[in-house]
Amino acid sequence: MLAAGGYLLCSVHGDDFVRFELNQEDRDELARGGALTLDSKHPRASYSSQVLGSWDVFQARDQVRAVFGVGFEILCYTTEPAATGQDTLILQKTSRIA
Repeated sequence: MLAAGGYLLCSVHGDDFVRFELNQEDRDELARGGALTLDSKHPRASYSSQVLGSWDVFQARDQVRAVFGVGFEILCYTTEPAATGQDTLILQKTSRIA
């Protein structure tokens, strides 16, 4: 739970992950649809997704902005690799999700 006006720091798979973790077929699908999900049984799913039974979710930058923009103001979206090697977002929750 995050109160209105609260801040959220999160990371998402960025261009480095797309370039190094996806093959050309996956990159083409991501480009066409704006999103790509690899479930835990997918041969190129990350080790953590395989172990946890979760998913690797890849979204185009515009798609990330659209999804997070519904309930948050995007204060910062940087592609500079952080400790995770992922893109980092700083978000502030809006007063009400439409």
